[in-house]
Order: sequence, then structure tokens, then C-alpha cells
Amino acid sequence: MIHFYIDLQGHSFEQRIKYVFDFIAHHPLSQNKVSFYFNAPNQTPSISYGQDQTGTYHIPRQHLIFNIKPIHPNQLVANQYQSNDLTLYSTEREKRAKDQPFINDNIFNFDIIETIFFHISRYEEHIIRPDMKENWGLGFKENHFIPRNHLQEIPIVDHLVFAFLEAIGIQPEKQKTTYRLTHDVDIPLKLPNFYKLIKASGRLLLIEHKGLKAQWNLFRTYLKMMNGRAKDPYDTFDWLFRKEAMEKVVYFMAGGVTKYDNFYKIDSGIGRRVIRQAQEKGYKIGLHPSYQAYKREDLYKREKQALEKVLGEKVILARQHYLRFQFPETADIIDNQGITEDSTLGYRDMIGFRCGTGFGYKLYSFKEERAYEFVETPLIIMEWSLIEQENQDMGKIKKHLETFLEKNQFYTKVTFLFHNSIFDMVGDKQDTLKEIYLSLINKVLSRHLNKHQSSGQ
Repeated sequence: MIHFYIDLQGHSFEQRIKYVFDFIAHHPLSQNKVSFYFNAPNQTPSISYGQDQTGTYHIPRQHLIFNIKPIHPNQLVANQYQSNDLTLYSTEREKRAKDQPFINDNIFNFDIIETIFFHISRYEEHIIRPDMKENWGLGFKENHFIPRNHLQEIPIVDHLVFAFLEAIGIQPEKQKTTYRLTHDVDIPLKLPNFYKLIKASGRLLLIEHKGLKAQWNLFRTYLKMMNGRAKDPYDTFDWLFRKEAMEKVVYFMAGGVTKYDNFYKIDSGIGRRVIRQAQEKGYKIGLHPSYQAYKREDLYKREKQALEKVLGEKVILARQHYLRFQFPETADIIDNQGITEDSTLGYRDMIGFRCGTGFGYKLYSFKEERAYEFVETPLIIMEWSLIEQENQDMGKIKKHLETFLEKNQFYTKVTFLFHNSIFDMVGDKQDTLKEIYLSLINKVLSRHLNKHQSSGQ
């Protein structure tokens, strides 16, 4: 391990700077090869961060985000820099010529510390105005720096970490991307009773404007279910849940107070049955807090306790329903409730790296100027986001997915989300979507096995 002394040159945002260096030191690409110290002056090697180059390496300080009057995200631009095979992107005030070198004579050409902090702290989501948010609790795309600059399908922070480690002589390994499979159980059954059949029929007619053929198919399916010759359209768990050896989590709802919640009771027969199916396939079980729980700790606590009662053990994993996450309220609730890992921060209407990284890390509390205790593992690909992006064109969906995985074979982690209900929701395209899903699992499993074989594990 190489130890670097960091000369902050009297910087007043010391906790935020230390947070970034700690993020780099514990990043999976660092592989415990580097550490950073702040209380050993005149030691070498060293990195100076400020106006004057006093260290072996120097990072210029730009005073845009680490400032008592911080800049608005809309005033920032993404400039391109080159580091060997990687194209890197900064957050700066002024536009500069493309493809400048990342580092010259041991001096970095932009403030990498502010850039990384901007992304992983979700700085812009802390200061975005309420009137600039969607009704689902996400900021509009044009108000987020990454999609505004068309960078959402690049793990820009992971690339920055790798390039930085290379630049200071760490020689990091070019690691293959790892994968994580997750599911949210919002509605386990579509037609659990005759009342739900009538509601589904009304939806087909009044909302989806489907004709007699769709109505006939719905009632025929229900009759087959009653005769034991068909399964409920949402009951895809026997093949959705995979037994293959990879990281896997299923998130269950356990309450709620809105029309978007309470489609099943977690202690009911169907709730317990699906939990058992997941556990038999080697899944970890997490909480899917209800629609309003992102800002109501009383709901979050009650639902967590309900799931714990069924499981007979502590619940430490969670993902918000509808990906609703508001800073700092949701993060505070998660931290207070003893969750060790959340996996909410992804895009609802596209795929990509909302935080600039696919790896789990600790978010930052601006209120207390410290890292939160829980780890946020960003959600990278939600199936419905991709379906919406490509207007339900299965050919385009498959190609987009393959292209995304191909260009992100290294440097990051990709968390997938597939709902049990999504296959029925695409209508007559459900068989094609199932093929895409199963093909995806085979591909990522193959890469997962190759990774472990090549590393001798």
C-alpha cells in the first residue's frame, strides 16, 4: 500500500475533501493499494490541493462547489480530458477545448476532488428547487448535470478514480464489471379474486382502450386459473427468481397509505410464499418502503417492523417504491432506521449512472458534514426505464441493452431491476421480453464466472 500525505493548504471544507479521498481509498478499483493522510506534513509522496504546488502531485482548487456561496449546477459544464484509453469529464464553469490531457508534469488539469464530490454527494439534488421536481420525486432530466450532458451511460466517477490512481502511480487492475440482480414485488398477483378481474377489465376498456380480444384473453386466463390450468399473469416467480450464483436481492412491500400501496399483505399466504421462493433461490430479502415512506419515518419504521416480524430477523436492505428519494429527508430516515444498504438512486425514465458510479458507497450529509452510515448502491438498469426509452420496441430494447453492457464491461458495477409484473404489462410482447431477460442473465452470469476464473477464485 502506498500512503500519500494530502496538503489542504488551509482549505475550509476539510470534511468534504476527506470524504472524497476516503471514497477513492475504499473504491473497489483501489484494491486497498492506497491510503491518504492529512496530519503528516513534509512527508512524501504527497498531493497538494489548493493554489500552490507543494506536493509530488498537485490538484488545482476551483472554489465552485467548495464555497460558502456554491455555484448552481446549471452554471457548470462538462469538459473532456484524456487519460490513456479513457475519456474523462469534469465539472467546471468555463468550456474548454476537447481532449486535453488529464495531467501534465504531475499537475492535474482540473479539480477532480470537487468533480467527484459533486456527483457522489448528489450536490445538485440537495439544492434543486421543489418546483423543478417531478411528481415522482425525481428532478427533471434537463436539471440533472449528467443527462443534460448526455453522460448517463458512462460511469464517469469510476473512470475518474481509475485514471487518478494511474496518474499517481498506483497501477490499478482493469477490473471486469460486476453484476447484481434485483426485483421489486409491488403486486404479486394480478387476478387474486373476481373483484380484481372486473377492475382489470375496466382498466383495459377505459384506460388502455383495448378491444374485445383483450377482454376475452383476460377472462379466458381467469377461467384457466380457476380450473388450475394457468398461473396468474404476475406470478412469474418460478423463472424470474434465478438460482445462479450471483448477488441477488428481492424487495417486498409491507404497508402504505396511498393507492400505489397495499396490493398484498406481507404476512399473507402469497407474501410468505414468494418470500420462501426467493430464499430457496438464494436471494437476500429487503424492504420496499411504500409511496409516502420516503418522507415519513413513521411509515418506514412500521413497514420495516412488519417485514422483520415475518422474516424473524432484522431487515438491513431497502429500495424506495417508485424510486422516490428526497434529500436530505429520505437519507436521514434510512440512516435512522438501521438500514445498511439502500439501492434507490437510479433513473425512472432512462438507464444509466445517476451518481456517476455503479459501486456502493456512502452518501453525504450536508447538515452534519459527514458521511451517512448506510451504503447506497445505485440502480443502473430498471427494465421499465428501458422499455419507456425505446417505446416498447423489443428489438431496440435488446440492442440498447447489449450496447450498454458491451461498452461497460470494465470499471464498474451494474445493478438490474426486473419486476414480476412487467412481462404481462407489455401485452403480446411478453414472450420476447422474457427471452431478453433470460438471455441477459446468461450473459452476465458468463461474465461473472469468467471474472472469478481469471482471478483464480
